[in-house]
Amino acid sequence: MSRELVIDGLYRHYKGNLYRARGLCRHSETLEELVHYECLYKNDLGGLWVRPKEMFLSKITIDGKEVDRFELIDERPRIEWSDFEKVDLRIGTILEAEDFPEARKPAYKLKIDFGPELGIKKSSAQITTHYTKEELVGTQILAVANFPEKQIGPFRSEVLTTGFVLDDQSVVLIRPTQKVPNGHKLR
Repeated sequence: MSRELVIDGLYRHYKGNLYRARGLCRHSETLEELVHYECLYKNDLGGLWVRPKEMFLSKITIDGKEVDRFELIDERPRIEWSDFEKVDLRIGTILEAEDFPEARKPAYKLKIDFGPELGIKKSSAQITTHYTKEELVGTQILAVANFPEKQIGPFRSEVLTTGFVLDDQSVVLIRPTQKVPNGHKLR
């Protein structure tokens, strides 16, 4: 058994049904590792199951071909709504953008207005490939406002400016298509 179990991974049983691996547990007497998994189709037996980990991750032979008993088809972790609500995503307007020559990778130091509740916050952002300092001023961006502050060289970043990292490692900002009040929370 060389595969690893992906907790919260989506698996397809070799017969076609879908399951989500919810966690590992142990047999109370033998201490054998068991996979606790959820059935994602309607059946008369209920939705929660356990199976020995070794069996869950094993291969079987069908028509002379070796296949996974449970094939991992999606390993993205799932979150609950309450997890999403913990991320404080806010809109802010960039007031200033300055070069950040001390940063390891090209970046700007930003001052961003998040309205009366949060005020003005600083952020380091590696967005120099697609944006000039001049065009950033007045631009609204989306930022994570409740991360702990991070020291980046001589600069203390207070919020995380969000963007999409492209294949060439450049970043494209997440911005609203219409003006939004500063400090407004993404819901």
